Amino acid sequence: MSENDRETVPRLSTKQSKALEALLSGMTKGDAATSAGVTPRTLNRWLHEDVLFWDTLQQESRTAVFDATRRLTATLDTAVTVMASVMEDVSAPAAVRLRAAQVVTETAVKLIETSDILKRLEELETRLTGNEGANRFATR
Repeated sequence: MSENDRETVPRLSTKQSKALEALLSGMTKGDAATSAGVTPRTLNRWLHEDVLFWDTLQQESRTAVFDATRRLTATLDTAVTVMASVMEDVSAPAAVRLRAAQVVTETAVKLIETSDILKRLEELETRLTGNEGANRFATR
């Protein structure tokens, strides 16, 4: 197969790449358009009509959220330790200790609820697909 016969992989233009980078860095749409050297109308067209541009933006956004989530997860143990120490510090003001206790309690309830929902969802998926070997959240 010659190079001409190969299916060309769609790619973003240089200006689209610049706009994408600007949007992902937190710029407004107007500033991102200026940064990329296009009009706000062009950027809006890419966002609403260009599937490749939109899909790339969504994928990069998901990757950024995943990376941030991974970093936050790595600090959870420290956060819980700090919260518990504030909650148990008898020299801390009562309002601070109460707020720490409230956050710990609310977070624990949310974790239990989320865990329960995930377990129930997986049970429903297992019933629908019959795939009992894919039980990722099973307690051991």
